[in-house]
Amino acid sequence: MDIFDNLTIIVSGSHLEMLNTLLTIAQFLFTVFTGIMLGSLMLSTSFKRQSFKKSNESNYQSRMSLEMMDLITSSPTTWFGFGLVPFLAIIVIYIQLTAGAGTTAPGVLLFGFLFYSFGLLLAYFYKNSNRFIEFYDFVKSNADMPKEDYRTSSAEQYNNQMTSIKSNTGFWAVFMMIFGLWAFVTGTHIASDPTLWSDATIVSFFTLAVFYKMVSLLAASFAVAAATFLYLKFHWDGGFDFKDEGYKAWAKNKSATIAASCVSVYIIFYGLSLSVIPEASNSAYVYGGAALAIVFAFIATNLFYTIIKTKKSSYIRFAFPLVIAMFLFMVCSNQNAFEVSNTDNVARIAGEHKVKMASLYSEVEVVEIDGEEIYKIRCAACHKFDEKQVMAPSYKDVLPKYDSDTQALIDYILNPSAVDTENYPSGMANPALKGPEAKAVAEYLQEEMKKYN
Repeated sequence: MDIFDNLTIIVSGSHLEMLNTLLTIAQFLFTVFTGIMLGSLMLSTSFKRQSFKKSNESNYQSRMSLEMMDLITSSPTTWFGFGLVPFLAIIVIYIQLTAGAGTTAPGVLLFGFLFYSFGLLLAYFYKNSNRFIEFYDFVKSNADMPKEDYRTSSAEQYNNQMTSIKSNTGFWAVFMMIFGLWAFVTGTHIASDPTLWSDATIVSFFTLAVFYKMVSLLAASFAVAAATFLYLKFHWDGGFDFKDEGYKAWAKNKSATIAASCVSVYIIFYGLSLSVIPEASNSAYVYGGAALAIVFAFIATNLFYTIIKTKKSSYIRFAFPLVIAMFLFMVCSNQNAFEVSNTDNVARIAGEHKVKMASLYSEVEVVEIDGEEIYKIRCAACHKFDEKQVMAPSYKDVLPKYDSDTQALIDYILNPSAVDTENYPSGMANPALKGPEAKAVAEYLQEEMKKYN
């Protein structure tokens, strides 16, 4: 798109390679962070809806909803550092790497960024409204405050507002983030398939490849959120003190079941996405990275099932990093697919850079160095051509030995040393000339000496 091409700069091939590496890092940070955020948000809202049902597990589900919500960080620094900044970096890098290709990928990614940003904002409101309601319920059940007290009525009114916000923001936060992620998947897929660069954008959203990738990414989000919950609650720093052994066992089994099931779904749909890889993106590295992602996912699935069967949470210390590795190799595979499909365009950009640099050098005015002028300024004070001086011999006496060796004369001018120490003990002072200047002086002296031969 022309609007994005105007934002690009012509860079060298080495810089383009560096951008590909930075793109891999940005996508890894973004997908892992978004997976935890979106997965925990969806699980939190799901458990909250289930808790409204009259069942024996309703209290557990309500508590699980709150604890899943705790995985949604409320720190703006984390959101910027792992969510918004990597997403923006991805957009900027794609704009640069696809310059001149006419692809709509950067525009689709920017569209997704807007929805993703709103989703993060709503997730923030969802978390804080839940926290206020939880605190309000705790204070209300323990405080001994008159019902007519204005503070009580104000708090109750604010609590009603937070309840309304919570019921709305949970759903819309999930919707916005899913739609933003859908646009992200579509944009990256368009960039990896040159046949889609000129197609209508709306059609690209509904391709089979995008569907497979989107389902596998959503499954991975559920899995990494559940795995993170298990890791933080049952392994990190000795584990969390649940105080309620019944809930502890239920939460462990529930989160391990979710993780195992969702990783299994991920394997199926990620495998299906490999069957529709564009021909222009085929590469041994693409399939190699994908194979490693699936292998790590398969091992993690077995570890989660082991946790379910044995009730031992110690296996989570191995399962959690395997899920993270699954994300890493998935990103590496997808990024390599883009690199392969974009090879010709990158070569064109690098070629344009070479042409541009060559034209810049050709436009530089070459200033001719005047050897005679340098001689008059730096040398004439001590040296004459046919007359010996107190501080230096005449050129007629010393230059003949350099007649056939201009380079030797240049080397001596650049780094003079004492030769006739009996008559000139201090030797020749260094004139502090640069290489081209010394060459110009040497050629001038040799040419001028022909007059005295």
